[in-house]
Parts: sequence; C-alpha cells; structure tokens
Amino acid sequence: MQNFTDWFKPYLLSDQNGLNTSALLDEFSDLAGSSLKGLSRNEERIVDACLHAVLWGYPLAETYRYRQLGTKVQAKENMLFKPSSVASWLNKNSAPAPNASVLYVTSWLNLNKGDRILQTPANTDENYYIWAILDSYINTVGSIGPRTQSKSNATQDSPNYYLLAGPSSPYYSGNDWLTTLRTMQGNRTVRIIRVDTPYAWVTARFGSDTLSESALANTHDFINGAEDIAGSGFQITSIDHFQRTGSVPYQEPISQSSTNQKAEKAQKKWGSIPSTAKGFFDQLGTALQDSPVPAQIKPGTFTNIPDEAIWLGNQNKVQNALGGDHYLPTSSYQPSSALSNSQTKALNKRFSTIGLNLSRGFTMPSDWNSRDREIFEESYLFSNKLLSKATTTIASGAKATNYWHIGNYNMGVYPNTWHNWLVRCGVAIDGGAANIPNDGVYPTTQRDHNGYKLSSRYNYSITLPPLSEELGGTTYGPANGFWSFTIYQPNAGSAYQPFLVENAINNLAYTSIDARATLTANGWLRTAKPDNWNNSTAKGTALRTGVDGNIEGLDAETTYYVQATRRDHSDENNLLIKLSASYEPSYNVVKGTPGVPIGGQGSPGPAIDLSATAEGSSLSFGWIQPVAQLGSPQQDRLEVDEDGKIVLELRADQPSSARTNWLPTPNSGWGRAAHDFQVMARYYEPTADNPTILAAVKHLGRDDIDGSIPYIPPPVERKSLRRLSIWEQLDDAGRTLLQQRTGNNTVDPLSGTDRFDADAVGAILDLRWANGALEGSNWDIRYDYSRNADYINELFFYRVDDVTGLVNDLRPGDSGYKAAALARRVNADQPINNATNNSTYSGTLRLEGGAIYMPLVLTDAGELLLPNARSTGNVSLFSLVGSDAFAFDDQLSSGDQHNNDGLFRVTGLTPVA
Repeated sequence: MQNFTDWFKPYLLSDQNGLNTSALLDEFSDLAGSSLKGLSRNEERIVDACLHAVLWGYPLAETYRYRQLGTKVQAKENMLFKPSSVASWLNKNSAPAPNASVLYVTSWLNLNKGDRILQTPANTDENYYIWAILDSYINTVGSIGPRTQSKSNATQDSPNYYLLAGPSSPYYSGNDWLTTLRTMQGNRTVRIIRVDTPYAWVTARFGSDTLSESALANTHDFINGAEDIAGSGFQITSIDHFQRTGSVPYQEPISQSSTNQKAEKAQKKWGSIPSTAKGFFDQLGTALQDSPVPAQIKPGTFTNIPDEAIWLGNQNKVQNALGGDHYLPTSSYQPSSALSNSQTKALNKRFSTIGLNLSRGFTMPSDWNSRDREIFEESYLFSNKLLSKATTTIASGAKATNYWHIGNYNMGVYPNTWHNWLVRCGVAIDGGAANIPNDGVYPTTQRDHNGYKLSSRYNYSITLPPLSEELGGTTYGPANGFWSFTIYQPNAGSAYQPFLVENAINNLAYTSIDARATLTANGWLRTAKPDNWNNSTAKGTALRTGVDGNIEGLDAETTYYVQATRRDHSDENNLLIKLSASYEPSYNVVKGTPGVPIGGQGSPGPAIDLSATAEGSSLSFGWIQPVAQLGSPQQDRLEVDEDGKIVLELRADQPSSARTNWLPTPNSGWGRAAHDFQVMARYYEPTADNPTILAAVKHLGRDDIDGSIPYIPPPVERKSLRRLSIWEQLDDAGRTLLQQRTGNNTVDPLSGTDRFDADAVGAILDLRWANGALEGSNWDIRYDYSRNADYINELFFYRVDDVTGLVNDLRPGDSGYKAAALARRVNADQPINNATNNSTYSGTLRLEGGAIYMPLVLTDAGELLLPNARSTGNVSLFSLVGSDAFAFDDQLSSGDQHNNDGLFRVTGLTPVA
C-alpha cells in the first residue's frame, strides 16, 4: 500500500489532521464535478467531511457489505465456507489480486449469538496454514497456525481448541488468555482469542501445491476432516454445544457458492460499493451500529500476550523485537481498532458536518438544501475517483529495492493515525484484508530492472539463487511456510483489478491427460466430476484433449472450453458438459480503446456439434491447471541451471525449454494497457535470519549496520522483445546452413536483452538472430496472408536497424520517420495483397539474411500504417498472434481496433542456394 499512501503524501497535513482537501480539489479539478467549483467555506466542509469519512470508514463499510453478500451466497453466519477450487482467471467479482497459491476458508462470525469454539485438527503432516481472524475494521485480532501453535508432538497429534470471545463475553473482559471449560467429556483447556467487534471475518489460507490434483485433494481432506473421525478437520460450534458435548461437531463442507436467483439478487445489491453518497453512508452508519468502535483499555492490563493474539506489538518479530525499530512493551497493548476519547471527539466533530457519528450512525442533516445535498453526492464521487486514481498508481518500489514495493510493517494491524488509515483504506480497496508481516509479506512490482514498466511485449526472467542448503533441500525464498510469484493484469477501469491472466492456461507443463469423456445419445460428454470443480466458474473452464479419441468435431491435443454443464442424474459423481473451441473475453475500455480483459466477464463461443459421432465414443483429456503462479510447492518440478539457480521465465509465449519455469504474461487485448502486468511475490511466515524480508527496508547497507539485513527480491530482468520466432520455421536445409555457420542447428535469440520501447510491437521478420552469421545469405519466407476487410491493402516490409524499428537514428513517431520507412521498403515493387475478402493467399518473400524487417501497410484509403503506435496517433493497430503471425487493423481512426483485418503468418523458412 506504499504507492497508495505515497500518492496522498503531498496532501497529508503535517499535524496528522488528515488531508488538505482544498489542495486536492485544486490539483484534481478534472475529477471534481461542476458543483465542486467556487465553494463557500461551509460547502468545503461538506467535501472535507465526506472525503475523510470515506477514507476512515471504507474498511468498515466493506466488511459490512461483504458480510451481507457472503452469508447469502456462501455460508451462513458462524459457519465455514470451504471452497474446493483455487482462484483462477475465471473468478468474477472476486477480491482484487486473487491468490492462486492457496486454498481459502472463510467465515463471518456473529458473536452476538454467543462465543464460538474453533477446532483445529491434528497436524502430523505439518500442513502450512494461516487462520486469520479480523475485526470489522480489518484489523487482525487472531492468527492461528503452525507459526503460533506449539511444535510439541502432543499438540501436533491432537486437535486444538480456541474460544472466540466477542466484546460482550466475560472471557473478553478478563485478563487471561487460557481458560478451562467443564464439558461432558471432562475439563478442556482452550485458548482465548479476543475479538474486538461483535462481527468478525475469518480468512484462512492453506498452502498447497495448487497445480497438483493429488496435493489439493490431500489439503481438502485436512481442511474438511471426516464425519467418522472425531476431532478431524476445521470445525466451529457454540460454546454451549461444546460444554454440553465436549466436542465440536463435524460440518458437511460447504464448497460451492450459490448460483440461484437469491444469490444473484444479493450479488447485485451487495457486490459493489454503493453508487450514491447516501447509499454508502447508510451502510456505514448501520455498520457502526453493528460493530461499535472498540474502547481503549487500561494500560498494563496484559503483560503476557501469546503469539496468536495479534496487536501492534507482535506483528513483525524483527522490527518489534527488543532493540528493534518498533519495539513496544506488552504493557502498551490496546485493541487495534480502539480509539482514544480525543480521537473519537475529533472524528465526530469532523464528520458531524455530514451527519455521521461513530456512536449514533448516519442521519443526513435535516437543514440541508438541495445545493448541500448535491455537493454531498459530488463529494462522494470525487472521493471515489481519488481513491481509484491512487490505487491504480504503479505498484513498485525504488531502484534500491529492485523496484519492488515491500510493505512489512503496520500491515494487517493499523495504528490510528491518518497515514495508517490511508494504508488501511488502500488495503480494503486492493484486497479486502492483509496478513500481518509475521504471517506473510507480499512485495509487488510493475517495473523491470531498469525501472521501465513491465509489458508483455517483452520477455523477462527472475533468477532465484539458493539461499541455503539444508537436509530437507535447497531454500530459494526467505520463508518458513512457502514462497511464490504470481502474474496479474491491471485494469484501471475495474474495482476488482488486478486480475489473474487467461494466458495461464497455455502453460500445459502441469496438466496431465488423465481423464476420459464418453459421448451420450443426446450429444453431451459424460465425465467424472473433478474434486476441485467450481460451479460458479464452470463456463470457460479449459481442458486439453489427448492423442486418442474418435469423436468427430474434436481434434487431438487441442484446448477447448466448457460451454455448458448439466447434472448427471444417473450418477452425482459425474458431470455432463458441452465444449466450445473459443472463449471471448469482455474488454474494458481504456482511453477509448476496448483492450483490457475483465476477469471472469467473458464467455465461451458456440457449442461444438458432436451429433455425427455414435453414442459411446470416447476420448482422453486433462483438465488444464492454469499456471498463474509458481513457487516452492512446485520446486521439485522447477528446472535448476548449472549454478543451482531457478530462473523463472515471464513471457507471453511458451519458451523453447524449461517450460515448467514459465509464468505466462498477458497475451489478449489491444493497446498498450492490455500488455501491462504486475508481479506479486509472496513469502509466508518469513524467516528472521539475515537477510530477512521482515527487516526495515531503510537498512540496505551490509557493512555498516549491526542487526537485521533486509532481503530484497531479485529484479525482474527485461530480456528480448517478444517477436515472431521465424527461426522455429527452419527447414532441414536451413538447419544445415545454421550448423555450418554457427556450429549448432538450433538458436534462441530471445535470451538476449533488447532496448525498451513501450510501444514496440514484435511484428518483425528477424534474420539477424545468428549474431551476424547469416549475413551474405538469402532466404525464402513462405507465408499465408489472410484478408478479413473491405479494403484491398498493400503490405510491405522495410529494413530497420533494431527490433524496435530504429531507422537512421529515427525512432517511430519522429518527424521524417514515415518517409524513411517508405524509402527502405524491400518489396516496393511487389506489395503483398489479397484481392478476395475472407480468403487466404499463400506466397513467398525473399529477404537478405543478417537484417531485420518491419511491416508497413498502405490502405485503400491512402493511410500509412506502422506497428508502433506513436506512428499512428498513439493507436495500436498491430498485434502478434502466437509466435508465427501478426495481425493488423486497416483503419486509423474508425476501425474497431481489434487488429483483425489482415493476418500474415510465416509457414516456412529456407535458404536460397
């Protein structure tokens, strides 16, 4: 959240009295409506109160809204929701930046109905998990898991019990952290977790190899337990039931979200932030009544605070240590959301202008006139626009941290200052809830090693050197739990961004062809329902066919998408599906260009007709495991280089080797924004040994400090421009020539580093990939040229000096560049064209080796089109289609900007004798 708070920092008043609202109105007048111009002093107070109330109250309003939604769509109050599936690119309206490296369990607790007893099962297999309990203000109050539980065999071999005590509980008001309950099975000692608001949010994360069906199944078994095994699984019950029976009953797992009309109605009502000020503050006022601001307690009440009870003084074991930067004695313990009398008085005074009171809730002032109400509504819209602008600020750090932003303090628990309320608000907007640093640190970046913005138009790598060699294996991340790296696609126009990327399905290295489908009489495919099936994301789920099969309409070794599903009434363990050959995302409009896919908003194409094949025919297939993240759970399959390092490949197209190390970046959409991506690292239960991700980032020198040294994640190193891999089309004669000139019949030009150009498009024919060895040779490039437009366009190629299109020191967009490009055409007298619409023409283009060629299109309308957007009014008209083709749009100003009017595909490459 540092980027969020840094964005607001220039406007944060030095006296910690909030933001300079007048300065924000002046600086961002383009975000303010006309009603917010020429304000009187009283009118400006309305804007000020509204802005600050949104910033302070957003997390509380969010948990209220999430609770209303979750208890209607997932599980009722005081019950556990245990999804069987992992977050994917198909998730719709999920929390931003969904975590594909864990399985979640969530719950909404209502402690007005009495204290709860939570059972955590025996953990003999040493499963890793974090069971976080948050109050309604998203401050963590409890963290349960291997980090905070005893490592003794007695604890690992038997279940543990925790008493979750709300503010009205006698166990909350005492000063003990353990208590003994008399039950029908004898006395039971339980640990007390004090929950500072009557309503609380459980967000539990379970580490698992999410790319392995068997590993996921084992983790599900650990989470769910079994009805015939007492004390198994994570279960919850009332304290009364526990005392009556001495046990926590088994709960049949609730693993699927409801998809009925009631759920759809709840999604519409609670699935997004209210669009009006009155709607938002009505919700916030109700939330304040439901979950009153906790009161501060007498200092020194607690002197021995257990690890599982979270507060400001035990969030980071390095910085909170005695002698650390942020040591706090236990005598200063306070509930994290508790306000002092002076803080409450100051907030109430400020918020009173709009009728908000922390004790009484919200009532719109009765003496307001229509102008006041208009300003109130416009102030709310202005506040949300500011928040949107701040949250879409590039998530990156400085050069000293390899451009990673590392938030490792006052995260998950937030001091009660305006600076930290900004952090808390940013967390709520970006993900809803955050771990405390002791449980997990999530560095993020959108910059490469030179500080340039990450773009899937380039290839990148992250090199992980071994940190230590131990009996259990080599460690590559500073974490006792696990580590991972995830690719996200920002989407400035959506409240749920960033998204996981669809391209994750194209890494098939973790997909097994281990299922079978049989055709029914009415054209459906019957198959066994996988354990991790998700009804809410069924449409669009991808599968890969095997090499065998005799169903007409389905090809071998091809990706298809689930188009429709139906219950198999003859066997509930089966699934009936129809398939489509395509999936069309829905795109968000960014600066007029419909270019960035919206997570979960697309739909599969038409169902494939399988009626020509006889009933009972079958084929093998595998459910695709999307590779959205890679980390230590996959370490046994990640390739290691000769120096013992793991090199993760971040690129849009499949690498020629080390495919298990491939993290796919975005490859669908148009315009520069569609290629932007973000990398998030996750380190669960960070180690305290040097270097440690828990250390204050300001201590970057290793020679002049005593104590903790910060661990800085490796840089995201930019490599080559993503471009047509024409060398993959070499025939035998070409490989022979390559062997003669280089001593090798294969080549990987994409391992080098190219100059960065944010608008560069790799729609080039690169014959310079053998380090000059091809100079003096000539090559025939065979191609298919498809036309899907009214215009009969002429396609030329011109010689450039580097892969970004440099010509005689002129860059695309420079004055004189177009003339220079026209003068360098190599087929000026033989343009490539296609006289017939909706057809494909095949031909051969002869080029000299040792050079790079870029396309140029002259349209029927007389427009000259080049790949780099700076040459076409900052409109991107060219895009790559896989590694062997490029496509273009042939209208500069009135086209659909989907780059599909012409397509040039390389089909072969041979040397000319």
